[in-house]
Amino acid sequence: MKLNNKNVDIQKWDAWNDLGGPNYPHEKVVQFCLRNYPSDKRASTRVLDLGCGTGANTWFLSREGFTVTGTDISSRAIAATKSRLDRSGLLAKLRVEGANAINDPDESFDLIICIGVIEAVGPTIAKEVFEGVYKALVSNGFAFFLFASSEDYRIGESTCYNLHGYSKEEVQNLLPEFRSVMLDRYMSTYENGTVTQCDWMLTCRK
Repeated sequence: MKLNNKNVDIQKWDAWNDLGGPNYPHEKVVQFCLRNYPSDKRASTRVLDLGCGTGANTWFLSREGFTVTGTDISSRAIAATKSRLDRSGLLAKLRVEGANAINDPDESFDLIICIGVIEAVGPTIAKEVFEGVYKALVSNGFAFFLFASSEDYRIGESTCYNLHGYSKEEVQNLLPEFRSVMLDRYMSTYENGTVTQCDWMLTCRK
């Protein structure tokens, strides 16, 4: 079993996952996967849900017929993901594993999704995550990320998770030499525009 950086507070993420996590897959994951992978191609599409949390996206991917692996640094997250899958009679390979320690041979996956992880690990480990993702993807494979920008209300000391929000320059400096990169924003405002949730939506192709 490989874990993330020794300084990571795993108990913090165990506690976060004990809260239950989202009940439904992220809408942008749904859109991306269904738009790019027709139903007859999904069984042969190997997907890694990197930092799967309590498994909402893993559940969706398995339900839609993809061949799925889910990993998370929190053993409680993996247990919750397994329970979610079991209740629906679905299958995925699950491992307790840090996002910067992908324990698969190079070129093992056609698609890697990573939602809400990069802001949690910080820039140093994020660099390792991107390098590992690049190695784990097949040629022409996709990686799809969502993570907080520097304009997001959740970053810093606004929560107990000390999330790091990334500037555009920081994101660009983290990336290996992907064949193509699309960096977009996914933004919502609340309370009459006074609160902004602003994620980077990053689509990379090897």
